[in-house]
Amino acid sequence: MSYRSKYLTDLAKKYIQEWEKPVLYASLHGSVARGEADQYSDADLTVYLEGEASAYSMDTYYQGEILQLHIQGGKELPLQEEITANPWDYRSFIETVIITDSAHHYQELTDWAKSYLLSDQGKQQMIKQVKSIVEERSQTAYAFSEQGFDYAAHIAAAGAWTEAAFLLLFLEKHSVATGALLPFMEEQYDLTAFQQIISVPGELTPAKISLVLREYRDFLRAAGYNHYELADLHHGLCEQKIKRLSDKRQYFHTYWQMSGEALGLYFATSRGKVLDHYLSELPSSLQQNLTTSLFLPLKQRQVQALNKLSKKLIEKAIV
Repeated sequence: MSYRSKYLTDLAKKYIQEWEKPVLYASLHGSVARGEADQYSDADLTVYLEGEASAYSMDTYYQGEILQLHIQGGKELPLQEEITANPWDYRSFIETVIITDSAHHYQELTDWAKSYLLSDQGKQQMIKQVKSIVEERSQTAYAFSEQGFDYAAHIAAAGAWTEAAFLLLFLEKHSVATGALLPFMEEQYDLTAFQQIISVPGELTPAKISLVLREYRDFLRAAGYNHYELADLHHGLCEQKIKRLSDKRQYFHTYWQMSGEALGLYFATSRGKVLDHYLSELPSSLQQNLTTSLFLPLKQRQVQALNKLSKKLIEKAIV
């Protein structure tokens, strides 16, 4: 465990101890839970509160550090039957580190879940789940492409590839780390083919990505949207990720992770609109900036090529 992982773990425990509401369970995830936290890391916590009615997420600043909080009611802790039926939905258990277990049940469930996720039965069920997700997204990408929705086709096709790639990462490395995905694909598979299809503009720098993401957030806040990912604190988290990736000269990785951030903002504010329509309603300057950086179009032949890559990844997982 890195020194910073231990420091943030102790800080998270202290934060939970000071919580005003009764905490049933609390756990750490991400780089801190993996013992890999560095100077750019924050603490990612899931907290189950007694009597909490609805789930929500928020970022908070505590003793000079950013904590990402995911709040749920105590009754939202999944049952074994739910994990058995849909293990891919609960794969984050593999890196869960418990810091509060007042009902003495969370650790038992976590230990069981880790064992099931790594079992042959669990892996086969995950493959079945992800195969279905990838097929559905690939079909959606084709449908969008045929309608001329090149931006929506991109997110569907790229989403299919990403899910298939994450499956291989889990099966081979027992990891759910976002930051580990592209390096893993680079080392074990053909990331170059994916990069060539996406075709990120050569002039797109980390600084430009940060500016566009800030412009997008500022616009959404001014439009009256109130979502935790629009806060300055959350933009600060993105800045830290960009700095980490820039230090490693992983510029395509920067685009890929921050396009995911932009996609999250779209999903939170689109009210069901197709991405192409959504983008067309933005101010022209913002629209231009987004469609040359974080939201890129894919033509039909590119969608077909990317769907083929996704299918090959699933086939590798099945073998």
